[in-house]
Amino acid sequence: MFGPLELRFGQNQGALLETPKPGWADFPVCKYLATRLGIPMAIDTDVNAAVLGNSRFGAARGAGVALYITVGTGVGGGVLVGGEPLHGLMHPELGHIPMPALLDASGHADSFDGNCPYHGRCLEGLISGPALLRRTGIKGENLPDEHTALDWAARYLGVGLASAVLMFSPEVIIVGGGVMAKKTLLPKVRAAVLHCLGGYVSRVELTVDGIQKYVIAPGLGTRSGVSGAFVLAEQALAQTIR
Repeated sequence: MFGPLELRFGQNQGALLETPKPGWADFPVCKYLATRLGIPMAIDTDVNAAVLGNSRFGAARGAGVALYITVGTGVGGGVLVGGEPLHGLMHPELGHIPMPALLDASGHADSFDGNCPYHGRCLEGLISGPALLRRTGIKGENLPDEHTALDWAARYLGVGLASAVLMFSPEVIIVGGGVMAKKTLLPKVRAAVLHCLGGYVSRVELTVDGIQKYVIAPGLGTRSGVSGAFVLAEQALAQTIR
């Protein structure tokens, strides 16, 4: 399920928390489905499921720490540590990391104030599909490859991913979602990551050649989340059998 979700054990487990999506806040997703289906249930964020699916079947196989980020109607990030999705106080919410206003080639700050009702200029508020639409008046999938809005999106995502490299030390970063269907976007994101890190992380993966296999498209394509959901279902069933 899209997040944020309550994943801690308790009466509210499996319910949505505050969300920019109208009508969904506090909805008890897991309870709603459990009372109607009567089968073992498991729930996690869609991006945690995606990174879990890629760990079992796709581009993150063999990685102890992996990051999956999706850029579409929202921006979300799932982190896998030791084969398990990262849960703590909540779960990763990389889409809502606050972003500084970047400068254009002339040294002028980006004037777009963002689209997120909670934070304005967070990653989701700057580069999601609705944010691109608000910035340009054009849906993201219809933007020309050379449009400056895509350059801004690549640079902001580069800042976000560079921050994630420093926070989580992922061994692979998988970038998916509808906005990333623009084939010219991923190379720009890779360049932005390297520029932002400035050579500080001394690993072959973070070189011009190495990053081609480090920041990558989903190996499972649009099936990443569904594949992870099957892994969650397998775990739920195993717990029931015990």
